[in-house]
Amino acid sequence: MVKRTNRGFTLVELMVVMIIIGVLASLSIGPISSYILAGRLAQAKPYLMAIAAKERIYQTQRGVWKAAADEQDLVNDLGVSLKDAADFCFMVRTNAEGFISSSANTTGFEVWAVLRNSGGANATVSVYDSGASCTSADQKNDATGWVKADSDEKGGEGRVVVLRYPPPATDLDSTTRSGRADITLDWVDGISTTDAML
Repeated sequence: MVKRTNRGFTLVELMVVMIIIGVLASLSIGPISSYILAGRLAQAKPYLMAIAAKERIYQTQRGVWKAAADEQDLVNDLGVSLKDAADFCFMVRTNAEGFISSSANTTGFEVWAVLRNSGGANATVSVYDSGASCTSADQKNDATGWVKADSDEKGGEGRVVVLRYPPPATDLDSTTRSGRADITLDWVDGISTTDAML
């Protein structure tokens, strides 16, 4: 009687395992990339909140909101440091400049974190489908490169993360994003990442 032992896998068995791994990997890429993008967009939140806090102090002292499309104005007039926020260009919009959607309370302001793919100091980035643009501060680190160059892609240059003050209800906006009839912003604690995520 000859005893036979298996010393490995057959080629067919290996190919079946590879196909299963490939299918599972392809199914998980979409959700994983969305989670990664959401984490990267969350990097803007402390800067948005710092600018909003300084904006409220500015309004209390001067009686008006500080609108700015140039980060250097925010650095000079509000005293915020934006050097390390390399992948974003920050701007403040009031009712006169136009909010991200027409449902905004016209007595407040919005802080926009505009995604940038490249550039360092004094670089200008256009906001996707809005006609607005933002110029980075005199001292600004170069973008790290995770923002996609194509503004039509989610996470693309020119997309925005928005903080609105006073904050809207945590819910879907009652109107679509200005310039983009295809999306309705979802607000969570006064911040929307919808524009950058879709």
